[in-house]
Amino acid sequence: DGIRDRDVTGVQTCALPIWRWNNHIRNNYTLGAALELSIIPLLSLEAEVAQGRYYISYSGYGHNFTQYTYGGSAKFYLTRGIVQTYLGGGVLGLTYQNMTYGINSNSTFDRTVGAGQFLAGAEIALSNQVSLGVRGSYIAPLFNRVNAMNNGNYAYPSFEEYSAMDTAMYRLMGSLKISL
Repeated sequence: DGIRDRDVTGVQTCALPIWRWNNHIRNNYTLGAALELSIIPLLSLEAEVAQGRYYISYSGYGHNFTQYTYGGSAKFYLTRGIVQTYLGGGVLGLTYQNMTYGINSNSTFDRTVGAGQFLAGAEIALSNQVSLGVRGSYIAPLFNRVNAMNNGNYAYPSFEEYSAMDTAMYRLMGSLKISL
């Protein structure tokens, strides 16, 4: 039935649209997956990927865009047992696809921004192999940030789309963890 390793776990996550970004951006959906590798009982490394679809609107103009998230984090477990709590942090790449230069623009562009992530969460074991959890993340752009005022690319009015890519966000996700 394949190779099984007790230290490798698969985590599937689904972000709920309960998070703060800009008030003119709506989350249509976000789905993702993560792979967690236990290093020692209280420390694990996690690689994650996600895709989210959003709607941005301003001044009577609106359109959909996609955000791809990928990166890795270290998770430090504070408790082990039926209830497991953790804190962690890591680095993410955020690729924004189908952004526009404003209301009168017929062209779109893509942009990748590097971000730092602080996370905290809890999991409840339903069995030896399955856990349900919740996790909150604070994600802040750090690398390749857009500079809405000085780069010569204008989003109408007041650089809304560039501002969205340069704004920190909170993300709340539910998770289903399956240990292999």
